[in-house]
Parts: sequence; structure tokens; C-alpha cells
Amino acid sequence: MREKTTNLVLSRRLKLFALTFFCSLLSLQAMSQDYGKITAREESKNSDYRSKALSIIKNDVKNSQEALNRKAERMLLSLPLEQKLYDEGKVAIKSEIVYDTLDDGKVEMNYLYEISYNCVNPNSDSDDYPSGTYNYSESNSCRAICNLTKRFLDEDCKNFFPAGKDIDILITSTTDAQAIAGIQYKGEYGDFRYTAVKFDNNVNRLTLFTNDIVTTNAELAFLRAQSVKDFLQKSVDVLKHTNNKYDMETWQIEQVGSHFRRSSIRILVHNPFEERIERMVQNMQATDTDIDINIPEVADDNKDAFVLIIANEKYKYTFPAVQYAGNDSRVFREYCMKILGVPERHIRILENPTKDEIQTEGLDWVKDLMKVTKGAGNLIVYYTGYGIVDYENMPYLIPVNAKGLTTTKWAKAKAEEKESTSLTKKEVTRFLEECISLESICTQFDRIPMNSFTIFCDAGFDGRLRDGSTLFTYPHNTGKTKGMKLRGNAVIFCAADFTETVYGFDDKQHGFFTYYLLKTLRENMGDIELGQLFDEIKDAVSFESSLQGKQQIPSIIFGGKVKDAWRKNKLK
Repeated sequence: MREKTTNLVLSRRLKLFALTFFCSLLSLQAMSQDYGKITAREESKNSDYRSKALSIIKNDVKNSQEALNRKAERMLLSLPLEQKLYDEGKVAIKSEIVYDTLDDGKVEMNYLYEISYNCVNPNSDSDDYPSGTYNYSESNSCRAICNLTKRFLDEDCKNFFPAGKDIDILITSTTDAQAIAGIQYKGEYGDFRYTAVKFDNNVNRLTLFTNDIVTTNAELAFLRAQSVKDFLQKSVDVLKHTNNKYDMETWQIEQVGSHFRRSSIRILVHNPFEERIERMVQNMQATDTDIDINIPEVADDNKDAFVLIIANEKYKYTFPAVQYAGNDSRVFREYCMKILGVPERHIRILENPTKDEIQTEGLDWVKDLMKVTKGAGNLIVYYTGYGIVDYENMPYLIPVNAKGLTTTKWAKAKAEEKESTSLTKKEVTRFLEECISLESICTQFDRIPMNSFTIFCDAGFDGRLRDGSTLFTYPHNTGKTKGMKLRGNAVIFCAADFTETVYGFDDKQHGFFTYYLLKTLRENMGDIELGQLFDEIKDAVSFESSLQGKQQIPSIIFGGKVKDAWRKNKLK
């Protein structure tokens, strides 16, 4: 009996052990699955961080292309008369990211800088080397591209040249077919013994000592390239901290004329961005508050909401690109869909539209929608770009095709290397005819029933860029002005007062206003009254911009119909 009881107890214990072991296995499996999910989420998040960092870097390089050409134009116009380049000549600058596949199959992201000079009309006067010369400073065009390169690499593009990186530098120099008539080499670049030289696509050996007589075009073209190399080595500071490999290609053009005697520079920086990307990812991981990635999605279907986004980033004439405007508008669109729950078909984004396109493809579209929704519609308009105010401080949006500033006065200001130009009251009046009054946009909807009408305007109207530099100045009425008074139910969130400067938030690659608009919407999942939304944006923008020495205080304007009731409205 005792033996039977003992066996029964052992059997029960074994069953209990087996059950416990089985449950433990299930628990471990569940933990493993949870860990796998967490790991997958972390990997996805890190991938998003890296994509964001890459996007910022690509945008930096993209903007540098335009900025370098704009600065080159100003610098060349400001040269002393004896160094100026003829109108028939053109300096071409390339600043871009290029990709190269390595031997192990990995793809390397590199930075490419190129600069060259070309004379459009071969029958015109030329800025290239005079006959029989080889020093870069004896050619107006070569001197110009060398000095521009120093300025750009040491100032504008220095972030693309980290210390210790491998750099390939190719200098191309040419001669024409004119026979050499005994040119003495002064020894500025040292002696050369059996030096390999690539001339006319063939590798030759060249020997040249101080006080030797240059007798061939191969030797002359080599000295021209060597002169540029000497300048880069001695004058460009960022190249003193990198691992540089110089190559030279020299050619003889089978025609005669100074247009065929020139030099160009090509610089390729290998993998210059990886460390910066890693730092950016680490910063994002540390704060985990970047608004551009991991945007949460709500289940709401905000079917009565309609959104018009006007993104004026690239202007066709005198204005430089609006800093971060493209990123502002694209991310705002994502927030409208994911945070506010607006159907994608209810959102229209106009990228760099003309004045007519803003009306016909944008405002007319939402007007028709507001009419057919019969008072139930909620309209959101977002604008980023440049603005201007008239003499009475009434705000106008500047379309990308406005060209009122492409005047003789503007050209003269650039020739004198002025960062801005002063406009008369008459010139401003003429320019405003090409712009769109913000008040006129609102009045188009005065007689159309709708539930709400909200405008977010991340634009400066004071003639300054987002970096604070002045683009143009013009007279204002410093006394009491009538200002903009709205009759309808529009509510306008302004990035700042119309006479104040609107800045970019460089660390976040957004305008200050748009960054904190999106951040506040995210923190509240879009479920926030407009009054609280404005108060939080105003406090955050005012504080952070002041910390950075760029004080910017958002303001609000609302129509007579809505009065103070706007504060209780919501975007969804």
C-alpha cells in the first residue's frame, strides 16, 4: 500500500514538473517572440533615424549647389576691373553626392566638387592663359576658379571635408596648338626627374629642372596643372588635414587661341558623411523626439477636413531657395494624414506654384469643396515661402514666378556684392502686383459656409531670409497702420508679426514655427483646441529662438465672425 502511494505521489510530481517545464518553454518562446518584436522595432527605428540623417545631409549638399553658384556670381562681379571675366565666359560649379561601388560590393557615398571655366563664344576676348605662361595667377579664369575653390572649401563646404579622409584631386590643364618659343621654367614647384605625366591620354616621362627652357606643349600644360596643385597645397586649409592623391591630365587642343588654354579642378572626397550620420543617429536615439520619423497614426477618419499646402521653396528669379521649406511642407502633409486623420485624397500640395497656379489649382479647388460640403467642411491652408508687406503693413505672399526685383538696381547691388538692395515705395507697389494678398485669400471664402478655416503661415514678410540676412529693404509706415482685418471665420497662425523676422531651426531642419506646430500636434495626437495649440507654439518658439539669439514670437489673427470662439475649435 505504501509503495503504491509513493508511486502515485511520484507520478503526480512528474506530471507537475512536466507541466511546469512546458509552461516555461511557452513563456520563453513568448519572451523570445516579444524580444524579436522589440529588436525589429528598434532596427526599424534606427533605420528611420539613419534615413532622416541621410535626408538632412542630402538636403545640405543640394542647397550648397545653388548657394555656391550664387556666391560665385557675386564674387566674380566684385572683382577689380583688371581681373574681371568677360561676359562671354562662364564658371560652372558642381557640388553633389555621388556613389561608387567598391571591390567588396559595398556602395560608398562620396562628395564631389568640380569647378571649370568655359568661354561661350570662341571669337570673343578670353580670360585664359596668355601665350607662353603657366602660373595660375596669370590667367584671370584660373585665378578665379582657384580663389573660389579656397573660399568654398574653407568656408561653405568645410563640413564635407572631414580631417583624415581620402581625397582624389584631378587637375586638368590644356594648351593650344601654338608652337613653343622658349619659356624659362623658374623652378617655383621644384625639380622633376622622370615624372610620369598623362598628356593627350598617353603616359610620358618628363624631366624639368629650374632654369630649364620649356620646349614642348606637354611641359607647358604640366606646369599649368602643377601651378594649380601648388596653390591647393599651400592655400586651401581643409586640404592640409586630409589624405590627398593628386592626378593631372594634360592636353593639347589642335587649334590656336587663348580659349584653348585653361585649367579645371575636380575633387572627390571618399565617404565623408558616415561619422556625421552616426553622430546624428546617436543624438536622435538619445532624445527620441525627432518629429520627422516614427510618426504615430490615429484611426480617426477626418472626412470633413481638406488641406491645401503651398510650398514655395525654389524661386525662379532673384530669390534664393527658402531654407527647409520643402521639408516643412512634406512633413506637414504626413502629419495631416497620420495625426489629424485627413484622407490622402483630401490633401493637395502645390510645390513651387506660380501665382495663377495657386489660384486655379489650389484656392479654386478648396472653394469648390467647401461649397459641396454645405457648411460641414474644415479647411486648413498651410503656406511656407517668402512674403512682403505693403506701405501699410498689409501682408502678401510672393509666388515663385514674381520677378519685380530683377531690375537694373538689383543687378547693380549684386555687382557691388551687396547682400541686399533698397527698394523705393514705387518699386514695392509695382512688385506687389505680382504677389497675392493674404487678405484677398481669406475674403474669397467669406460667403462660403464652412465649419472652420485655419491658416498656418510659416513665412517672413520683412525682407529677410531664414538665416537672418537681409535680402531687400523698403520703406514702411512707422506710424499707426490699419493692419489686416478679417470679416469671415478665418484664423491665421503667423510665424511672427509681419514686420519681424522668421528664422530656420537649423538643428531640426525646419522653420521654428513649423517644428513646434508639428511637435505640439504630435504630443497631443492632434486632439487639442486651437487656443491651447497657439499658446504652446508661441511659448516654445519664443523661448527656443531667444536661446539661439534669433527671437521670434508667433502671432494670431482671426476674423470677425469667429471672434474669441476660435480658441475652442479643433483641427479634427
